[in-house]
Amino acid sequence: MLNFQTVEISQIEKPLFSHRFNRDDRPLKTSIQNFGLKTPPSLLFDKGKYHIIDGWARIDILNKMGKSQLGCIVYDASEMNHENAFHLCIELNSWNRKFNVVEKALSLKTALEIFGGLKVPKWFWQLVGIKENIKTIYQYKELLKLPPDVQKYAVNNNITLSVILGFLKFPKTQIETLAHQLFVLPLNQNKLAEILALVLDISKRDEILPVKVMECAFEEVEKRNEFNAVQKEQLLRRILHSKRNPFYETKLKEFDEKIKGLPLNKYTKISPAPYFEDDYVEVNTKINSKKDLDDLVQILQSEVWKELLVEED
Repeated sequence: MLNFQTVEISQIEKPLFSHRFNRDDRPLKTSIQNFGLKTPPSLLFDKGKYHIIDGWARIDILNKMGKSQLGCIVYDASEMNHENAFHLCIELNSWNRKFNVVEKALSLKTALEIFGGLKVPKWFWQLVGIKENIKTIYQYKELLKLPPDVQKYAVNNNITLSVILGFLKFPKTQIETLAHQLFVLPLNQNKLAEILALVLDISKRDEILPVKVMECAFEEVEKRNEFNAVQKEQLLRRILHSKRNPFYETKLKEFDEKIKGLPLNKYTKISPAPYFEDDYVEVNTKINSKKDLDDLVQILQSEVWKELLVEED
């Protein structure tokens, strides 16, 4: 069924299946340069042509090193169909690494094309690391609609599907520009989700393009040349929250004035819900003695505390 052959690189066609995305092949290149090719590529010989099942990066590296031929494991199409070749491809790629989120989407796309939506075998979900349900299938399909730069950002920053798919709520023509505006900042996935939600709300309410919302906010941020990247990101979020909630600064000043009347020790901090978007007040304290406990009870029984919890008309 399989046969080890020396094959001319010029005779090797493109990979049968698209599943690689944003891989750093530099360690592999160094290994090949230092120790040679340790694992031969796997090819499918079909209708007089060699197609890559596994090993595209190794072949590409050797080709760029000036090699004209290499040893490969060759399977004949008369004994291996595309379904089995795909199974082998996924299995070989799952041995030494995990599929990133875009590679999962690409692999799922191929699996659906080969097997059909309701017939994707169990081994696929297990090897690739995808949950077998309708919502997940839909999300991975949607991921491939995003521009490559956004997909790459999701991979490099370990952004979850639910967060990165937030870009699809914006007009298609705006996504790439919006992404380039945001990706210069040090954002984790929670902050990215927060900013996307703010920009979307402001854009819909004021009926202006999302990129214009960002441009206006960035104009204020860029005036602060003394700020580092983290401070600029914090300022941007505050500006967007202020635009979405115009009375935020006023509410914050009023809140700060009220808590000045409370007997707070150095271990106690009282904060409103983030940007006053929920009806709660958060208390963080440290109790080391009965006096600390008595002080906390005094705070919770005070008129000022009651005012903090009264919802204004």
